[in-house]
Amino acid sequence: MANFLGLGKKGIDLTEREEYIFKIVEGILKIESTIIRVNPDNMDYFIHNEENHLDIIIGGSYIAITNTTTYVKEDFRGDFIDYCKSVSKVRAAKDREILKEQIMHREINMFEKIINVLNIGDFKLLNDGKTTQV
Repeated sequence: MANFLGLGKKGIDLTEREEYIFKIVEGILKIESTIIRVNPDNMDYFIHNEENHLDIIIGGSYIAITNTTTYVKEDFRGDFIDYCKSVSKVRAAKDREILKEQIMHREINMFEKIINVLNIGDFKLLNDGKTTQV
């Protein structure tokens, strides 16, 4: 058994099978093109990587892993499921922040184009998100 820290101060001891599953989850999350979605109704995590034809579902009590030819679904103990979800949640939060920044950048570009079209002068974005005319 291996000890992975991450659940409080104790960490958790993983069985050999859990180690393999965790390495797969951790590995797919390191690939930038991996997409993570969360079902808000039950907090199941859906992890998809197109290039490797790999999908992982982390449910309330199970983890399912599939590629184009094989599907494996197995029940696991709650602390292991929670640990895999917490690692996935960190990656999903980073992805959301990147998306928010991209949206903000597109909004600024849109605002600048509208201001130019309306010919209403130059505006400068202040740190608090408000604009001021210069």
